[in-house]
Amino acid sequence: MNVTNRGRFGIVLTHTGARNRMLEMPWAESHLRIHQSDSLILSADGWRAAADGDAVVWDGMERRLLISFYANPPAVIAIVGRPCGREGPDARVRGREEVRRLVRRIRSLMSPAPTLGFWTDANGSLEGRVEVWDPIEQSVAGLSRTPDPAA
Repeated sequence: MNVTNRGRFGIVLTHTGARNRMLEMPWAESHLRIHQSDSLILSADGWRAAADGDAVVWDGMERRLLISFYANPPAVIAIVGRPCGREGPDARVRGREEVRRLVRRIRSLMSPAPTLGFWTDANGSLEGRVEVWDPIEQSVAGLSRTPDPAA
């Protein structure tokens, strides 16, 4: 990563795919309009622990993010989940909820950059945004909506 380049910078938080391999996400650069990124790639177990608020994992990740915010403030923070490592009929629902929880946790750090959730297929191809209803953020923007039922 070249932090001296003043192009649009983003942070991407994701987890390893099948057989613990990292996946390419070519859509991230064009969709997020970032020229460079700092990726935080967790194991599937580390991802779930962070989403569940495991104190040790979350403290380390929070420290890493805060250093990143200070050293090279991001224009966007992308939380990217995928179905790998989950089984059962509600695997996709559980995975998307993990993305929502991580988005909420990272938003709680009060970074000025927007934190957005995304869902990909097992190969890393974008399937769509994971919407996260944030009543505080929406009330500041003057919007109103029925709270997110997944919250």
